[in-house]
Amino acid sequence: MKKIRISELPLSESLKGIFTIGVNERNKSVKIPIESIAAGGGTSTDRYPSVLPFDDYTENANITQGSLMDDEDPNGGFPIASQKEIVWDKAKEAFLCRKDGIYYSNWNNADNYGELSYSGRKPREGVLFYHRTRGEAYTWNGTKLLPIVGSVKVEVIENATRITEEEIDRIINE
Repeated sequence: MKKIRISELPLSESLKGIFTIGVNERNKSVKIPIESIAAGGGTSTDRYPSVLPFDDYTENANITQGSLMDDEDPNGGFPIASQKEIVWDKAKEAFLCRKDGIYYSNWNNADNYGELSYSGRKPREGVLFYHRTRGEAYTWNGTKLLPIVGSVKVEVIENATRITEEEIDRIINE
């Protein structure tokens, strides 16, 4: 059997048919469909999903007044990516919905993404937001969208104080 690294596997385009492992109330191992986690972990209608996809990034988009209420998944799921896209506006720090180059701050199921604000949907805390094609995952800490896989080290290094090689040598030789 040939071993393959996880990084070499193709990205999944949907959550259907993907499982994780857990234990039930009798402490027995069970497989759990990721779709049920994305739907809030149960059938309760008063819960929001804990995992939500987004499709792209934008910066300082011009938001159209009004709501986009069409083109929903006929099964009641997430927006159909080919018809409209959920995007993260880096400047406004909010989710928007884009269709035909027009940005909206309100669409069906938009409450799942967060609270409506003038600049879009401010993310909910405790939700995993993942980019559908890049494999990037983030969570909201109340003020900032933080990467939770992949680029965490890059952010830490970019925000760190820069030390020259001479300063490192001087510290080591003291």
